[in-house]
Amino acid sequence: MKVIWHVDTSGEPFMDLSPDGELAAAVDWNNAKIYLVKPDGESAVFDIQGQDAVKPVVSGVALKDGVAYVLGSYEDFVGIRKYSWNGEVGEERHGWAGSVSDNILRSPSGNHLCYLITIDAGKQEL
Repeated sequence: MKVIWHVDTSGEPFMDLSPDGELAAAVDWNNAKIYLVKPDGESAVFDIQGQDAVKPVVSGVALKDGVAYVLGSYEDFVGIRKYSWNGEVGEERHGWAGSVSDNILRSPSGNHLCYLITIDAGKQEL
């Protein structure tokens, strides 16, 4: 059996497992939810849409240090919303409405995240 640290379908990561196996995260795109699950089955669910009037377009999720980083196109910005076991813990705004969130990946060690955002037709931010 081979351990898979980052599950990916059609280039769109929809779930992630921390390298130590202590936390999993999965995104429900249809309902704008993120699920965090511990090995004993205990889970927490949070609304990714928050106070936004429109559902976000989520590009992926990656776990680092017990925090789920959800890359997406939100109502007013493109960037990351962060969720820990206790709820939303922050945002990183990188683009504006009309920008596109492309992809997010975590290094196998779990120490680094990398994500790509298309700011406009001629500019990308890594």
